[in-house]
Amino acid sequence: APLVWYNRMELQEGFNTLQWNEFKTEFLADFSRDQSEADKAVALYMRVQGANEDINFYLEDVLTLSLRVDPEMDEARIIANVLRGLQTAPQSWLSGRTNNPIAELRRNIQLWQGLTLLLLPQ
Repeated sequence: APLVWYNRMELQEGFNTLQWNEFKTEFLADFSRDQSEADKAVALYMRVQGANEDINFYLEDVLTLSLRVDPEMDEARIIANVLRGLQTAPQSWLSGRTNNPIAELRRNIQLWQGLTLLLLPQ
């Protein structure tokens, strides 16, 4: 990737007259942005609901991460991201339901929470 970047930059007018500091600034600006995008995608892919993590907190975090990775991400992909990282019990229960749009997923999560409260031993 750096060689491709260099070759592309070399074709731009004025590139050969850049001083070292200017070159370094442009290089780091391009590659730190790329790395940041990659870091966001990895964070989203690795995100799973913690053992004691509230499902609503998890949902909001995945929604935020999804839109940071791709501000144009469609709801179906966002919902898939949410379901992929859920703990097994809510994931199984929610996967069998219609969760699109995200508002429907939120309602189903509320229903899941209500059911688990009813079924928990007192």
